[in-house]
Amino acid sequence: MLKISHLRAAVALLWGLATADATAAEAQTLARQVAANRDGTVLIHFDAAPGACGDGRAVIGRRLAGGGVALFVPNLTHLPHDAEAACTPGPVRVALGMAGGRVASVRATAGPAPGAAAVAVSPADASAFLLDVAMRSDGQVARGALVPVFLLDGEPVWRGLLRVARSARAQEARSMAAKELGRRAAATIRGAERGDRADTELSRKNGGEEEWLAIATRDGNPARRRAALQLLGKEGTPRALDLFESILSRAR
Repeated sequence: MLKISHLRAAVALLWGLATADATAAEAQTLARQVAANRDGTVLIHFDAAPGACGDGRAVIGRRLAGGGVALFVPNLTHLPHDAEAACTPGPVRVALGMAGGRVASVRATAGPAPGAAAVAVSPADASAFLLDVAMRSDGQVARGALVPVFLLDGEPVWRGLLRVARSARAQEARSMAAKELGRRAAATIRGAERGDRADTELSRKNGGEEEWLAIATRDGNPARRRAALQLLGKEGTPRALDLFESILSRAR
């Protein structure tokens, strides 16, 4: 007799394969449209998830449930001093620099939209395409492709990030995706503030994966669990990624 746990695993596997096929098809459709512009710049825009924000130029972020803003700054070396205050809601805009039909650069903005016209695409199509670019590209292009994906929610998005974290071509892309998965897993923990202090305290103890896994799964303090998950995201080990997948699967 097939055990319930085995049946659930089989269903999850089949669902994942179907989702991966659909995601690949979406990515290929938009990729063909983008590649038709062999050289120059292609501008696309799409709606972001609730809480996503930006200044329309360099700052991109997400307002956190516990207060504050998680900032992603793909276009600047240093944050503006008023970055959080300047982060206002608005659509995501992505400028794709094309060279010979291939994506050679990716620059994302969010928030107030500038005057230049951009092609509207669905969030699902955009995330599938950008995750595919992140999977196959080297450092700077992969990094640029991932940042706008951080402003989207949903199971196909985090499963795509999981694929990037496990097998992207660029180490930097794998690291960025793992950190974002840790943040998303931590966000499922209720009853805690942002957890910055707990994060600092755990870091100062020079703990490692074993300790953080134990805290993330068994500690009674929600802030410590959240902090441990974010620290595991910085490590991005296979066991950490498996834990994120388990947490995010249960949270859907």
